[in-house]
Amino acid sequence: MVVVGNYSVRIVNAETKEPFKEHKGPDGKIYAEVEPDVEYFIEVDVIGGGKNSMACFEFHVDGEKLPYRTISNETHGKSYKGVWSCVNGVDKMQAFAFKRPVLTDSKGSSGPPGALIGDVQVDVSEAIYAGTCTRPDYKSDSLQAASVSSSLTNVQTKKVLRSGTGSVAETSARSIKVTSVYSPGVLLESITIHYCTALGLIHAGVFGKWKTFGQRRGLSILGSRHPTAT
Repeated sequence: MVVVGNYSVRIVNAETKEPFKEHKGPDGKIYAEVEPDVEYFIEVDVIGGGKNSMACFEFHVDGEKLPYRTISNETHGKSYKGVWSCVNGVDKMQAFAFKRPVLTDSKGSSGPPGALIGDVQVDVSEAIYAGTCTRPDYKSDSLQAASVSSSLTNVQTKKVLRSGTGSVAETSARSIKVTSVYSPGVLLESITIHYCTALGLIHAGVFGKWKTFGQRRGLSILGSRHPTAT
């Protein structure tokens, strides 16, 4: 979990809502250790400021801005964000999935370690009230896993993950056809969580190598707070 000011962000397993194992890198950034084909939501929460302090959340996944924003305050509790759509006032959130990326060109030389890392960025701004409106139907396009340069070697590409659309979906319990409208004001915080496979994090220098992969695997199973993908 990354907590900055009154706001917390983490990426969680879509089915269990358990957070992925996190590491603080030598650069001070937070890295989540994930596995291919596991699905996730972005969890956001307001943990201070009271009921009158409304915040506007906007999301970027692997550099792509999601086409919606969400409004929250301390009384609303945690919310889980993915690929959003709305029909007849009923919201649907479809999970993201960690997927192998597409290579953009022919095979080449080794790429930089940073190319192995995906990221989720959440920008938090003041929420400025702008009235009410009737909610139109909206369907988001599926998120396609971002492509990466094939200057990465074959070994490196096996360690790289990017986010696409998953299959797990959640719908709101009731229909809301008229809603308050807010626009983003002053940027308050920008929070980023990076993610990669365990081997990718080792290659990128986020944490050191274990003596054997088997030792690493054993520690991961004991220390992980999310199911291991099969």
